[in-house]
Amino acid sequence: MYTARNFLLGLATIISLSVAYYFLFALPAHNRKILQLEREKLEAVQKAKEEKEPEKEQEQERKIGEEKRQAEKQSREFNAFIKEIEAKDRERTHRSEAEERERNRRIEAWQTQMNLQSCLQAAEERYWDYIKLNGTPVPYKGDTYRAPQYIWDNARKDKKEAFDECYRRWGHR
Repeated sequence: MYTARNFLLGLATIISLSVAYYFLFALPAHNRKILQLEREKLEAVQKAKEEKEPEKEQEQERKIGEEKRQAEKQSREFNAFIKEIEAKDRERTHRSEAEERERNRRIEAWQTQMNLQSCLQAAEERYWDYIKLNGTPVPYKGDTYRAPQYIWDNARKDKKEAFDECYRRWGHR
């Protein structure tokens, strides 16, 4: 009986260390790679913008900067959330199984929410990319585009399907 308890404590320790490793090392490394890819995308977009009108450049830079700040803010919030959870773990030397399940449920819920937000944002970006590729910009109207109705319908249909897939994978409406 004493060895079974030790085995369960050891197993719980290994699981806790695995989760901690994931959130302390693997996930931040993954997030850094994503941010690096976003920076590279930003640089590519900036090079393309150099060829366009200055007003459009400023507007698009503002939007990209806002998206980047939003992604960084979400990353900071997520890291703060993880640090808060880890600090609570260090304060407690003994944790019941119910508390451990609740902690894991909260982490999974947070991850699911982050994945859902990322999925929805990507679907929205694909929608506007499709409109920009198949439509024509309205002069002096910023980010306003003209396109035949079937282009808008196709874009809406694809966006709805992408949103539905996001909700199917990561959560309910």
